[in-house]
Amino acid sequence: MEARRRHQKEQKEEQKSFTQSFDRSYTPKDPWASYNAITQGVDEEFLDDCNESMDSLLVFAGLFSAVTTALIVETYKTLKIEPESRTEHLLELILQKLGNSSAPDQTQNASEAPFTPPSAGHLSK
Repeated sequence: MEARRRHQKEQKEEQKSFTQSFDRSYTPKDPWASYNAITQGVDEEFLDDCNESMDSLLVFAGLFSAVTTALIVETYKTLKIEPESRTEHLLELILQKLGNSSAPDQTQNASEAPFTPPSAGHLSK
């Protein structure tokens, strides 16, 4: 019993000292200020990673563009009209037929008409 009374007395003294030391003018920190302090570093790290990734992608896009442009320039020089292809002639006949519904049907003679390419001077430059 004696130990129990001593324990109760110690608890009352602790509570008394706690209430005396309690500052009623204390206000806790703004939770958003704490949140911002913690997340600012995380956000900066994330943005740095994004910027590094974007730099790498832009370098890749520039190199890819340069290589494909060089390839297109070199292959454009070798483009030639196929002399045996009648696709252009047939498309021209279809276009004429659609543009003028009263035009005579020339598709029967399309297979007999030889292909004559227009001036190809611009391709040999």
